[in-house]
Amino acid sequence: MMAGAYSPRTEALQRVLSGMGDQRSVADLLFLESWEIEPAPGPAAALRVLQIRRANPELAAEIRAELAKREPLTIDEREALRMQLRAATARPARHR
Repeated sequence: MMAGAYSPRTEALQRVLSGMGDQRSVADLLFLESWEIEPAPGPAAALRVLQIRRANPELAAEIRAELAKREPLTIDEREALRMQLRAATARPARHR
């Protein structure tokens, strides 16, 4: 799916795009959402999505969760998702 004529389908992405003016970033985030709905074939598309997810892990997770739920997440669900992501990415303390 091409992001050029694509409008955001998730509230998560609509919220982020409402304050964004950088067209390249907008295109990347629209591509991410369209990928989450219907993955595009090919390694280039997969690499692009991985880079966008890495740069926007909370948004990517929220888009996936919203699509799975088929409705926008509540504020509490968004916060729980953020806490889950932070816990998953936190590095364990090193023992000496």
